[in-house]
Amino acid sequence: MKKLCFIYSLLTVIFLTGCPGSINEKYLSQTARNWCMVIRASQIIPIYPLSEDLQVGDIFLVQQTVENQHDDYVKNNFLPLEYHVARLDPNEFVNFYDHSFAPHTPKLRLPRDWLNAGSDNNWNLAPLASFPTYTFSIRRGQGFNLGIPVKGVPVGLSLLGADSACGTITIAQAKTYGIDMLSLYRNIRQWERENHDFLLNYASTRENTNYLRVISRIYLTRKLNVSLRSAEAASAGLTVGAARPVRLFTAESPSGEDTPTTNVESYTRALQTLNESLKSILQTVTKDGKEAILPGGSVKIVAASSRSINIEEIFDRPLVIGYLGFDMAVGPDGFLGPPMPTRTVLTRKQKPSPASEDLRLMTLAYITQAYNIIKERAENDINEAIALKNSLDKLGALIPEEYLVPIFSMDENSELKEQIPAGSTLREVPPRLIDLTVYCDRLDSSLGYLQKSAESCAQRKIWLQPTRKACEQMRIIMKQNSELLRQAIMFAGSAELKNLR
Repeated sequence: MKKLCFIYSLLTVIFLTGCPGSINEKYLSQTARNWCMVIRASQIIPIYPLSEDLQVGDIFLVQQTVENQHDDYVKNNFLPLEYHVARLDPNEFVNFYDHSFAPHTPKLRLPRDWLNAGSDNNWNLAPLASFPTYTFSIRRGQGFNLGIPVKGVPVGLSLLGADSACGTITIAQAKTYGIDMLSLYRNIRQWERENHDFLLNYASTRENTNYLRVISRIYLTRKLNVSLRSAEAASAGLTVGAARPVRLFTAESPSGEDTPTTNVESYTRALQTLNESLKSILQTVTKDGKEAILPGGSVKIVAASSRSINIEEIFDRPLVIGYLGFDMAVGPDGFLGPPMPTRTVLTRKQKPSPASEDLRLMTLAYITQAYNIIKERAENDINEAIALKNSLDKLGALIPEEYLVPIFSMDENSELKEQIPAGSTLREVPPRLIDLTVYCDRLDSSLGYLQKSAESCAQRKIWLQPTRKACEQMRIIMKQNSELLRQAIMFAGSAELKNLR
């Protein structure tokens, strides 16, 4: 009879948590918000629902404005990760963990090497993480609106049957792993060069800026401990209106033939019987062919009395509960700006900056000067200079063989004058970097003269837009190779300092 009452009570719980319509929608929304508030308080960004399939190096596209992201994050305490663009394979885990959690592991790949799927040693090598214990309180009629997405709370509420209760939830067996921003940033830049055509589809406009969100650290847990304690004397009925399903255990002094050992054995057997009934019900109760309560974990009662109950839920494998990362703005030309921590974006409404104007930071004069210094070192058989010069000269092959647009200058009467006709030879064979820098300089000057000319000028009408397009194409080439150009400038600067010494 007690078991039947127990089954009836749990069926009532499952029914209430599975009600269709606006009540269920409101409950689920509140559940997500409250749970994520708990995780957010730990200074990490929560995900909902909990998932195993989130990794360091995952890239997501964000199409909301920073203001809307902030408002949604404050309102809901989490943001959905909807547009999964790519999954990188960061290559610096070996260096990052070599002197700590994975020494002498030259081929470390994460999360694969710590996952051990199907093993009881899942993530046992990963660094530990610790979370505080979170408290909550509930009253009759409010228990099932509690925002904790685990089975243990509704089950515990059913068994307590009090008008009000207080509880705690502990995120146990937590693990974490991550990678430094600098090395992950290098991986992102490499990915950007290989997928610039994709990023162009999401290039920012005056009205809207798109962002990439990159995961740099995740937090996982395998066990959640729930403790519920009646806040008053046990009432006559459950919070759901049914009779108490089972008589929870009350400690009694030994009498007659009873001994403390006998009481402990009886208590243990009673817990075992209760857990077997609970396991059977959670496995067999379904709704539309699916489990009505959150799947993926097992619930076990570890202690019970007339006024309290302790329940632990163990997932089959650790699930990700939150992450840290950084955002990068997709610029108007499809290039990524500098990284900014995601929490700063969401909590302070700070906007990630667009990509800087590399042509302004690295003027053609600096690039040309750096190239001449590198060329001198290469002639002196310095291997690094030779390799760098060869890489720079290959950039000359990226420009057309002939001028696609004429190059204009302006005479003393402010009239446009064609200086180099379209179709003229543009670059030498073999290609040289100097061909690229001269072409860029001439295009920029010609565009300036075209913009200054009278709007009625026939040449302006014909060549202004084509020249703008040619300039934009060269700007893209320069940005795509900005790392190489920076390397050249740094090498030349270092070489000059050595000469001064």
